Amino acid sequence: MAELDHSDLLRVISYDQNTGIFVWSERPGNRSYNARLSGKNAGQVESNGYIRIRIFGTRYLAHRLAWFYLYKIWPVWIDHINGDRADNRIDNLRECLPVESAQNRKVLCTNKSGFTGVHWAKRQNKWRAVIYTRNYFKSLGYFESKDEADAAYRQAKTQYHTFNPIQRGRQ
Repeated sequence: MAELDHSDLLRVISYDQNTGIFVWSERPGNRSYNARLSGKNAGQVESNGYIRIRIFGTRYLAHRLAWFYLYKIWPVWIDHINGDRADNRIDNLRECLPVESAQNRKVLCTNKSGFTGVHWAKRQNKWRAVIYTRNYFKSLGYFESKDEADAAYRQAKTQYHTFNPIQRGRQ
């Protein structure tokens, strides 16, 4: 990715840290650009929920731009605290490690139980709870109901996922 200069970023776009919205700035002497874009919201929401903004031909994730805009450094990894990928308010963003960000994941669309960390174990004919921690999946046991398995997952989450303990429910 091309390295964007902070002063160039400030020149072409403004960022409201309270709303998380980027707005194109006016460009002196460029009437066609100003008529089309100046004062309008920048970027578009992609199918994965993230907002991308094209600046000087390079596409940037808006949450990374927000961090760079305010702190003048590119983050290694950014997590949306509330899980909403389009919510780029600075209060909703935090720098983290990838393994920490994974603790904030929503239920996957392929999940049939409706709960993170809970799946049907066909061989045991029971619901199984697992939690990802320190680069491996830890089994939390087999349960008669998915609600019991979810309770075990939630309990383990408070122990193993200290970065973002229990900010989820049924999705």
